Amino acid sequence: MFVSAGPDMEAEREAIGRAVAKLPVSIGWVIKRTPQRGEPLALEAIESCHFYVLLLGSDISAPVGVELMAAQRAGKVTLAFLKDVTRTPAAHIFARDAGVNWTPFDSAQELGTLLQKALAQHILDRALDYKLSPVEYET
Repeated sequence: MFVSAGPDMEAEREAIGRAVAKLPVSIGWVIKRTPQRGEPLALEAIESCHFYVLLLGSDISAPVGVELMAAQRAGKVTLAFLKDVTRTPAAHIFARDAGVNWTPFDSAQELGTLLQKALAQHILDRALDYKLSPVEYET
């Protein structure tokens, strides 16, 4: 999983980690994220991920747009979440023009719940691909 988000979304990133850890399946999760300022882009991590998670809060930072384009080019499953906050003009334009279906959320806790449901549904829809056991499928 690759989580693409600006620096104002740290609590939400942590909520994603907790939500994924609570999923009752034995899939080996690896969560990568937008690099911090000064670090190289992590486009290879996007190419190899199964899920691309896009978070938008009050502002957009430069690598997030590049990461989204890389995920779209690679045909990645994209889960996009839009926090209910006042946005900068740049973030407003990005939200409008990103070409994704946004799921709104109010808090990190709500985001975790929404992400968990979306991941669970995706995994259940592809239970054979993920080699879920009957116990995991029923849980």
